[in-house]
Amino acid sequence: PSAQATMGYELPVSASSAEALLQESLNAPLRESLYPYQLDGVRFGLRHAGKFLLADEMGLGKSIQALCTAICYYDEWPLLIVCPRQLCAGWRDEIRKWVPRALGSNAPPVQVCETLREQPERDGVVIMSFDCATHWTDELARFRVIIVDECHALKTHTSQRAASAASSSSAKKPSATSRSAVTLPAAGAQTARR
Repeated sequence: PSAQATMGYELPVSASSAEALLQESLNAPLRESLYPYQLDGVRFGLRHAGKFLLADEMGLGKSIQALCTAICYYDEWPLLIVCPRQLCAGWRDEIRKWVPRALGSNAPPVQVCETLREQPERDGVVIMSFDCATHWTDELARFRVIIVDECHALKTHTSQRAASAASSSSAKKPSATSRSAVTLPAAGAQTARR
């Protein structure tokens, strides 16, 4: 038996089901552009039904791993990405680079909400700063696929930012189908999947 099974924990998705979803959702050119450890990170996310923490070192591609995992759940979009304001433009560029490779002409519109003047749209990809996410809490409840970048900025589970993130992804009505990937710089720590 696996280490998880002996500890009383079974992964919610089988390895074969996760692999099938990966192969079905990510086309060959996109899969081939990822490093093997990045594909392992996507598999890790899929085995955990899209609810996972990536804690790799800086520069190893946490963003693309989270984004590829989100692409595997495209039928549940719109996609919300919450990050520090200074990273919003970088996320927009990553989406414009990677999402069309996976979805082709079906690539959805991308909206960046960096300030409170910008209200989130109803579809596509919404990239939002933590401050905006705190302000637009009620609007965020409709998102079922969420990436929280630099999740250490949530501070504690009782902070306003954490409460805002929790209210997203149908948390008002907890759902087994809500997806949420969070990224955290490892700062010398082991990766989440090892």
